[in-house]
Amino acid sequence: MIRLKFSFGPYEVIVEGQREHEIFKQASLWGEIAAQCVGRKQVVLKHRTSQGFDFYEVLDAATGERLQFGQRKEDNGLFPKGWQPPYNAQQLPPAPPPQYQQPSVNVPRNPPPQPQYRQAAPQTVNVQSRTQTTQQFRPPPPQPQEPEPTDADNPF
Repeated sequence: MIRLKFSFGPYEVIVEGQREHEIFKQASLWGEIAAQCVGRKQVVLKHRTSQGFDFYEVLDAATGERLQFGQRKEDNGLFPKGWQPPYNAQQLPPAPPPQYQQPSVNVPRNPPPQPQYRQAAPQTVNVQSRTQTTQQFRPPPPQPQEPEPTDADNPF
């Protein structure tokens, strides 16, 4: 019989097994807890159930910090997730600083040219109304486009 003893805060855990690998499996969680609780004198083991889920944590009563645990799906074993700061419902997280974007130094003098699209030639379309009379429809002629300004047009 192999026996291993861990101490953290007011707790003492003894792990027993016939072989070394049994001790490692059982002791890994308790060794992690003991290592995380070094220097903490007022630790409390806590368990609660909410909406059918179990929650496990070690609470440092002196500082209010919590060492929370996750639960593995395959064997329901626990693993430490890390220390969390004390919960205070009155304290809201700080607002993120406003984002300021400095204007770009490399502003182009002229905007890039816009792609030119060809206009389709006007077509004659036969439209039938509910009275079965045939009418001809011709779209309006295209409007002339203004030329884009150039550097010669700019007085500055």
